[in-house]
Amino acid sequence: MVLTSTEQVLNRRILSKNTGHWEYLVGYNVGALAALALICAWIAPTLGSIPVTAFPLLLLSGLLWFVGCYFSFKADQRVEVSATSLVGQVQLVLVFLGGIFLLGESVSIIKIAGSLCVVLGIAFLGDSLRGVCRTGLTYKIVAATAIAGALLIDKRLTGAVAPMIIPVFGYMIPTTIALVFKPGRIGAAIRSSRDLRFSNVGLGMVGALAYYSLLRAFALQDVSTAFPIYQGYLLLTILAAHFFLRESGKLSVKLAAVTTVVLGAVCLSV
Repeated sequence: MVLTSTEQVLNRRILSKNTGHWEYLVGYNVGALAALALICAWIAPTLGSIPVTAFPLLLLSGLLWFVGCYFSFKADQRVEVSATSLVGQVQLVLVFLGGIFLLGESVSIIKIAGSLCVVLGIAFLGDSLRGVCRTGLTYKIVAATAIAGALLIDKRLTGAVAPMIIPVFGYMIPTTIALVFKPGRIGAAIRSSRDLRFSNVGLGMVGALAYYSLLRAFALQDVSTAFPIYQGYLLLTILAAHFFLRESGKLSVKLAAVTTVVLGAVCLSV
């Protein structure tokens, strides 16, 4: 949770001041792959045992992660992290519904109430969102939808492949796509990383560890149970963004919104 909160706040600072989203996308994913490199070497012998039917899902998951990362980074350049982190929680509801209709997971009155709390928490930001860049919020909703789809696929994949194999494809495919579309960005990504005290490559390493931990949880729990627990980082993100990034807006409104969303996440995890 702390890793994810740190990543989101620093994403905002780096993207808004130091680099473009394409360079960031490349550097971030290269860093993630570097963090996974040693473990990848360790699991290399198991790659041959991946069922053929799993490869299309691994590819689709990677494509969705590319869309999610790309539009998240574009949103972070336009909208404060307080808003993007809360609006992005629409993915909690999408994962909950997907878990029911696609994975056959359980549903209860408490979980339904939890999803309504998530929507209510986002609605608390209504007045403060009026002056926010609409394009940035649209980017965040697109990203949240893509990530929700990727998470549902990743949950299904944990039944067929080792959790470490999934993030390898999840980072490798977006990196490949980025380099195909913008082949000159690798040099810019390396230069921007060298110039930053805490680089986007370093954040990619942090993100890879958080992602792997979440997938390990997916292997043990329903996606609609494990994923809401993971959202505990929201409170830390809001506080860090308010005090360290000096973001605008009333802290009381932000805390009311995040408390309601977290309450909904707790209900969803029951």
